[in-house]
Amino acid sequence: MKKYWWILVLFVLVLGGVAYLVFSDLNEEKKLIEEMNQVYELMDANNQAELEQKLNNIVTSGDYAIVEKAAKNYVKDFYNLIISIIDELDNEKITTLITYKNYQEDGPNFSSTKTYINTTKSKLENYKNLYKEFLTEEKAKSYLKEELDSYYQEFYIEQIIGKENDETIIADIDNIIEILNNSKVIIDFLVNYQDNWYLEDNYIYFTSEELTNQYDNLLNTLL
Repeated sequence: MKKYWWILVLFVLVLGGVAYLVFSDLNEEKKLIEEMNQVYELMDANNQAELEQKLNNIVTSGDYAIVEKAAKNYVKDFYNLIISIIDELDNEKITTLITYKNYQEDGPNFSSTKTYINTTKSKLENYKNLYKEFLTEEKAKSYLKEELDSYYQEFYIEQIIGKENDETIIADIDNIIEILNNSKVIIDFLVNYQDNWYLEDNYIYFTSEELTNQYDNLLNTLL
């Protein structure tokens, strides 16, 4: 029996090594989950300084470091896209298109206004498509630059897809696009009937009641 003692020792060593690897993996996985949760909390708080620091720092090792790097690069690009979208949605110029001041400055042809509407609509449509793309598994996986075991790939997707699946932004974009479309209809109306309206004492006046009613109905689409 003694001559087989080394088999038992080897078994114990192997078992101990496996247990260490499993424990190490679980520890790295827990560390990454906690790290990404902190990243999402900083995003929600719009804490850009701390978020940037987090995204540029890798806290795990091995295969989990590959997962972490991919996840953080994905989040970094997605967050920058969201910031760009919000900046565009918050642009106050959108609210000044159908105003006396804009009529005065850009009427009666409204060349600048029409250019702005078309450019902004195109930009928002592009942002919406990019945002939808970021919500796909295919886009998320494109950030994994190295081959990984299926377990790590699935874990990566769990940490990414669904965490930022907020379609409120898409609804907000569609709302602004609708406002721009309705504004363009009003501007086109004013261009088409530019000889039938004038500005006076901060009001726009039309030469007929019919045109006045048409204009008022168009304004109601913005309410």
